[in-house]
Amino acid sequence: MDGNLLFKAVQLYKNFPCEIWDESAYQFLELNKEERWCFACSGGADSIFGLLNIRALYQKCPERISVIHFNHKQRRHDSIDDQKYVEKVTRELGFTFYSKKMKSTTATSEGEMRQERMSFYDDIMKKTQARVLIQGHNSDDVAETFLWRISRGVGVEGLCSPRPIQKYKNYYIIRPFLSISKRDIKEALLEHDIPWREDSTNQSEKH
Repeated sequence: MDGNLLFKAVQLYKNFPCEIWDESAYQFLELNKEERWCFACSGGADSIFGLLNIRALYQKCPERISVIHFNHKQRRHDSIDDQKYVEKVTRELGFTFYSKKMKSTTATSEGEMRQERMSFYDDIMKKTQARVLIQGHNSDDVAETFLWRISRGVGVEGLCSPRPIQKYKNYYIIRPFLSISKRDIKEALLEHDIPWREDSTNQSEKH
């Protein structure tokens, strides 16, 4: 990656300051900014965007933030390259990096992959003693999740996800960027010459 990544993060944040993040999620982060956090990063546009914005806003506390990446092993060499890219970005930003590969490459459902991914998250949250797990979901994810779940006949509670603040087991999942669209995120990364990893399985109807 060319150029100083922290400098690019700061420039990116100037275009997307905390005032336009989801207000409840941002306020939660502010109230808990002395705690240890983890950031779940796939390497995709939204998670790279979110990670850089968090780094720009909280420049004095990179040692308290860990980046966690789960390798689903669904795309062979591409999955390996995703992991390497996230680790490279993490190191450049001064964060601690944790990763894990899925046990099998023959997962039959999105639910199976999610279960193993969340188990990994639980382990790292416990290891780092973090109470906050940040995810980079954007406004498009809200609509996509709604349509996906309504087609499966879920109840009212299920239709509300993903939420800006969600209590999960003994920690909180925070999604500060639900107010920002996927299109705006990608355009901003392109403008600042910040690459991301594109997941080809998003175009597949398998899951």
